[in-house]
Amino acid sequence: MYSLDIKEALRLLSISLSKPSLPDSLWKDILLDRFVDFDVIVANRFTTEPDEPHRLFLGDHQLEIRKQKLVSRVSNHGEWVLAFRVYERAVNFAFKGRWPELETYGNHIQDLFASWHPSLHHRIINYDRAARNLIGQSHSILFSDTLQLRACENAHLSAGGIFSVPGPSQHSDSKGKDKRPSKRPENSDICRNHNSGRCERGRECRYKHVCLGCKGSTHVIGDCPDKQRRST
Repeated sequence: MYSLDIKEALRLLSISLSKPSLPDSLWKDILLDRFVDFDVIVANRFTTEPDEPHRLFLGDHQLEIRKQKLVSRVSNHGEWVLAFRVYERAVNFAFKGRWPELETYGNHIQDLFASWHPSLHHRIINYDRAARNLIGQSHSILFSDTLQLRACENAHLSAGGIFSVPGPSQHSDSKGKDKRPSKRPENSDICRNHNSGRCERGRECRYKHVCLGCKGSTHVIGDCPDKQRRST
């Protein structure tokens, strides 16, 4: 119904005293029942800058350009819950009576978070993003139609899903080569990003945060005492 006059709907929304807190740039997607980026919700949750566009005037026309902000991506269960609650309140404000639909979907995602190891929660976040994108594109699937999301869920969460299995370029086997299992490299379970100071997963990282040289846990390869002794 808002699509009949989206500009007027946004104008009325701007003067509403009861609208929930949400970045202004996302309200149009809410009213048109389109995909909403949870990353933007998280990034704007505690921002010190208002979500206001820059206005440019070209003759009788006015253009609004929103400056690019640093985006904090949804990266864990807690941030997803925060974003979903903000989104849920906004949708229920715009479309009365949709709370059972959103509650069903929210419980569906929460159950997945509860049953999967935290190191794999990024898969659930990717599945949620893909599922909401599908719902926003089709308009024939409700959030409560979790069975219709099964293919999307399998793609991201099942062991054989297209987003779970390495692509052909990542397989070591090739035509004409010996296909016997090769010995695993000695340092394959050590986090190289940690040793170069680039790992952002912390305790959730699947690899060991130890030195590549001596396997010590108190330093990285650049500060390894063994390496320094060998160089002297």
